[in-house]
Amino acid sequence: MIQRVAILGAGAVGGYFVWGLSEKLGKNLWVIAKGERKERLEREGLTINGEIFHFPVKTPEEAAGADLLLVATKYGALEESLEDIAAVVGKNTIVLSLLNGVDSEEIIGERIGREHMLYSIMKIASERRGREILFNGETTPGLFYGEPGASVPTERCLEVAQVLEGTPLHYHISPDIERDIWYKFALNVSQNAALWTLRTVLIDALKLLHPYMPFITEEIFCTLQSEEESIMISRWPVYTEERSFSGEEKAIETIKEAVRGIRNIRTEMNVAPSRKASVYVVSGDEEILNTFTEGKLFFASLAYANEVFMQKDKSGIAQDAVSVVIPGATLYIPFAELVDIAQEIERLEKEQKRLEGELNRVNGMLSNERFISKAPEAKIAEEKEKLAKYTAMMEQVKSRLAQLQK
Repeated sequence: MIQRVAILGAGAVGGYFVWGLSEKLGKNLWVIAKGERKERLEREGLTINGEIFHFPVKTPEEAAGADLLLVATKYGALEESLEDIAAVVGKNTIVLSLLNGVDSEEIIGERIGREHMLYSIMKIASERRGREILFNGETTPGLFYGEPGASVPTERCLEVAQVLEGTPLHYHISPDIERDIWYKFALNVSQNAALWTLRTVLIDALKLLHPYMPFITEEIFCTLQSEEESIMISRWPVYTEERSFSGEEKAIETIKEAVRGIRNIRTEMNVAPSRKASVYVVSGDEEILNTFTEGKLFFASLAYANEVFMQKDKSGIAQDAVSVVIPGATLYIPFAELVDIAQEIERLEKEQKRLEGELNRVNGMLSNERFISKAPEAKIAEEKEKLAKYTAMMEQVKSRLAQLQK
C-alpha cells in the first residue's frame, strides 16, 4: 500500500501533484531538494494558482524508502538526478517518470532496476509568473500511466490509483502506455518543427516585404527575434540547399495519395469515419514501405485505420479486400471491416427493389407511344438519361450482392 509519496522536481508538473495531493497526504507528501533550493522551499513553499503550499522538504537520503517517487525534473537534468533517484528508491518503491521524451524510463530503470518503473506521461498546460505556478486544474488532462505490455490494470497501477482517488488530480490507466508515450513524443516533435518552420518563413517573408512596408515589418521583426538588431541591416534571404526537402516532399505526396484514395473508396461505400479498419500497404519498394512505417501514426489517423501493416506481398490478405492503387504500392482494406455484411446485403436488396420500381416506371413511359408522341423532346431525353443511370446503378447493385452472397 502506498502511503509516502516523494516528488523530485518542483516545477509545473511537480507543482500539479503538490496542489492535488497536499490535502490528502499531509506530512506524507515530500518534495526532494538539496542546498539552497531546499532552504528556499522550506522558507517560501510553492505558490500555485494563488495559494501557498508548505510541505516537508527532504534530501534524497532523508526520503529513502518512499513508496512512490514522482520524477518531475527537466529531461536535460535527468542524468545528474540519477544518483538522487537511486538514493530515494527502496526495495518496493514505485517510480513514475513524468518527463517528456521516450527513453527516461529506460535511463532510470538501468540505474535502479526496471522492476521499479511504471511508464507514464503528463499532459498539462501551465505558465510561470515569477515563482508562481498557474494552471487550470479542471481542464488539465493530467496523468496517463500503465504497465508496459499489460492491457489491463495491474496491482501496482491500482495502488497508484488509490493514492490519486478522491483528489482533484486527473488520472487515467492506459491499456497501451508505450503507444501513448510515442504518440505524445511525435506530437511534440511535430509541433516544435511546425513552430520553427512558421517562424523561419515569417522572418524571411518580412525581409522580402520590408522595402514596401518598412515600419510594420521592422516592428514585427524586432518583436519576433533577437538574433539581428534591425530588419534594415539583416541578411537578405538566399536559397540554401539544406532547405530543399525533396525526399520529405515525395514522402508526404505518397501519404496524401494513399489517404485520398482510402477516403474516396470509403465515401463511395458510405462508410462512416468513426468505423475504423485495418490497412495493408503492399509494395516491393523498400522506400515506400519505410515512408508508411515512419508516418504510421499520422497515416492511421488520417486514413481512419485502427492498424496499419506494411508487407511486400498479398499474403494473409482476404480475397474480398477493397484495394486502392497509388504509384508504387497497393493498399488493401478487408471488406468485412468496412461494412456489416448482413446489413449491407439488406441495404442493397432494398436498393435493388427501389431501382426495379424506377426502371419499370421509366421503361413504361418510354414504351408508351402516346408519351413519346406528345412529350417535349427535353422530357424524353431526361427519361432516357434516367434509364441509363438506373440501369448502371442496378448492375452495380447486382454485382455487389453477388460478391457478398458468395
